[in-house]
Amino acid sequence: MHRVFLSYEYEHDAASARVVRSAWVAQGGTATLESAQGSSDAAVQNWIDRQLEMAAVTIVLWSPHTASSSWVGYEIERTKMLGKGLLGIDITGMHDGRRTGRKRKPAVLGGHALYHWLMDDGVRNLASWVANA
Repeated sequence: MHRVFLSYEYEHDAASARVVRSAWVAQGGTATLESAQGSSDAAVQNWIDRQLEMAAVTIVLWSPHTASSSWVGYEIERTKMLGKGLLGIDITGMHDGRRTGRKRKPAVLGGHALYHWLMDDGVRNLASWVANA
């Protein structure tokens, strides 16, 4: 299975990231969650760069808070520069159970796929999404 890097807005979306990571690990995959939070910007950037070099695919967890992250855009651009796989998962409604409609695809994902964790059955389909990325 591919090693994935999870890109998300740390303060609001860490719980959702843990759910996605757990689903991936349960299927035999390896996923990196942020561990450099609270470090200097240079330390965070170095950590991200190392993790992205080891990952085959970056999964951007998209929520109403993602655009406010100072690192998600960097992670997306760095992933593209490295020629790694990239996909987005809309995590809206994960913890309140509301199957809200898919939002407009974020421009930063370009032509890369965007799925909805609840509406597209992320637990069941995550492996195929990563394989297609």
